[in-house]
Amino acid sequence: MFIRGIKKTDIKDILDIRVSTKENHFSMQDLAEVGVTPESIAEWLDGSVKGWICEISGQPVGFVIADRKPLERSWVLIPTILVVALLTFVRILFEINEKIETNFAVSLFGITLLIFMIYSYYSANKVLNK
Repeated sequence: MFIRGIKKTDIKDILDIRVSTKENHFSMQDLAEVGVTPESIAEWLDGSVKGWICEISGQPVGFVIADRKPLERSWVLIPTILVVALLTFVRILFEINEKIETNFAVSLFGITLLIFMIYSYYSANKVLNK
């Protein structure tokens, strides 16, 4: 197995892999309708998008593509981090007490999480409606 960065010469291979999926299947036409074409992928790779492709015996078998500009979507990070922190906090409480008791700290944390989630939803709508 070999993992390397995606090059523009890999675009046909990654599209072939994408349309071969059974779960969350998209045809080439479906992808084109949402703006995913060989041309758009080439533009993304020239911009802030980075990708990696996995090969086995020289044959591409999987890939991942990610945007390197997470700060434009930083509103997603706060509630995600808080959810992980809340789950960790609850797990620690459960391990210590072998039961989960709602106390002031857990309630305050849950309310704070709810406020941040509402704020992030509001921020997302502001960004998407620009």
